[in-house]
Amino acid sequence: MHVKLLALLLALTVTFESLGQSMASGTLPETDKTSCASVVADVSGALPVDWTLEQIENIKGKLTPAQKAKITRVQKNGYAATLIDKKILAWHDRPFTKEVSFDGGKIINQQQSGDCWIYAAIKKWVNNLLNLGRIKKDGQISTLALYFWSVFEKSNMYTEEIISLKPRSLADKDFFTQLKISDTTPEYHISDGGEFSWILFLVNKYGLVPYEQMPNNAVSQNDGLFVTEWRRIMAGVAKSLTDKIATYGDIKELTPAQKLELQNIKRAGMNEVLEYLGKTIGFPPTGKFKVQVNAGKPKEKPVYQIMNSLEYAKFAQFNAPDYVSITSTPLQPYGRAYKVKKYNTVGVQEPGAPDLSEHYVNVPSQRMANLVKKMIDNDLVVYFAADVTKDVDEKSGVMDPRIYRTKQFLGVKAKAISRKDAINIGLITPDHAMVIVGYETDKDGNVVRFKVMNSWGTKVGKKGYFSMSMYWFRLNVFEVTIEKSLVSQLERNLWDDSNPTLVDTFDKMFGPY
Repeated sequence: MHVKLLALLLALTVTFESLGQSMASGTLPETDKTSCASVVADVSGALPVDWTLEQIENIKGKLTPAQKAKITRVQKNGYAATLIDKKILAWHDRPFTKEVSFDGGKIINQQQSGDCWIYAAIKKWVNNLLNLGRIKKDGQISTLALYFWSVFEKSNMYTEEIISLKPRSLADKDFFTQLKISDTTPEYHISDGGEFSWILFLVNKYGLVPYEQMPNNAVSQNDGLFVTEWRRIMAGVAKSLTDKIATYGDIKELTPAQKLELQNIKRAGMNEVLEYLGKTIGFPPTGKFKVQVNAGKPKEKPVYQIMNSLEYAKFAQFNAPDYVSITSTPLQPYGRAYKVKKYNTVGVQEPGAPDLSEHYVNVPSQRMANLVKKMIDNDLVVYFAADVTKDVDEKSGVMDPRIYRTKQFLGVKAKAISRKDAINIGLITPDHAMVIVGYETDKDGNVVRFKVMNSWGTKVGKKGYFSMSMYWFRLNVFEVTIEKSLVSQLERNLWDDSNPTLVDTFDKMFGPY
């Protein structure tokens, strides 16, 4: 028998014997009251106030004058300012061994928006344009145009899911478990987050446009209220669809006439979405536009071409099949390809369109780091997704699990857990996308840190750039995008496999396993 359980049973036996004797004499000693209360509290799980206050006094009583002085410093100056390790800061303050020739142009500030996935993804094609001298040094591709299309396609995906589930009403269990409008898992719910493969889908369908054709505006860079109203619109569309579906009764399958009726309701709702988008963030160009094709060569006479958005994507050398998503998660076996059920693209796939569904090849973190180095060696920037809520000092731009001296300075203890357990309980999860643009190696040629281009403006890090240690990379980086030509033949075969392993959830990165 477990020691703690045995002790509890003995305590209960003694307590009830004492209680019986006391009741016979007509009294209940104070010691018995306390003992009984403690046992009941222990069994129920409730923590009595007197126990909690006693623990506080015990902790306070053990503090030395030196510890009290440290606590005062933390409370006065702040956690990061007091606990930051200056030795680690100095370790990061060194030149990088290798950096790409162009790192995606100027630093962007996404401000109050969830567009990091768009900013990080387009750097690949910005670099192509820069390398070819087709845009100015600070030239950019419009992120707002892609944001527009992502909102539109997410809205369509959401309504299609409603039709496929056939809920009887907005209170239907399936509707709320799978299509809760503000839920972020899966991301085709109404939110502003996204994935690299979704960019492939959007660019393949709608193309790219120069920044000048659709620049960012105040609404897109502070999109909280925009998303709230978008959700209200979609809730209304959902209500129209579910009300109509409810009139069909208990059916197993929609008839062609019913499908057409629902599509007409959906298209009326999508028209509302388009009108809302145009009145808030504006419309992308729907026709041809003029482009200076040698803008990055100021000594040459300007040359112009007229093209549309799909032609501009080709101009930026976009080719969807060029890229492979590589992940590193211990929740699934390495050396396999995975596809997330019902989490394919940001929009509904058109008949005959290339399959750009969300899938990955899972590898150990060291292999992923080697592929990143290979990209940098080939003068290519690397899109990656990671958890930036852990061990990041925004002021210096240092990303390192050693950056804060919490244990050494405060003596606070936290039981170490594996990365697998941390992912499974949601302690770490990919929540931000950035771009790797360089690395530093040690004397043996091993990468010790990466140079990161963020999208939080030039007032954080070193003018917008961050330094990421390999320790941080192994813990917090979940996904990178690699040129298909640079992965191994085995990894290409896994990526091209038409029957990848299907997994149920994405938010824990293919878990639990």
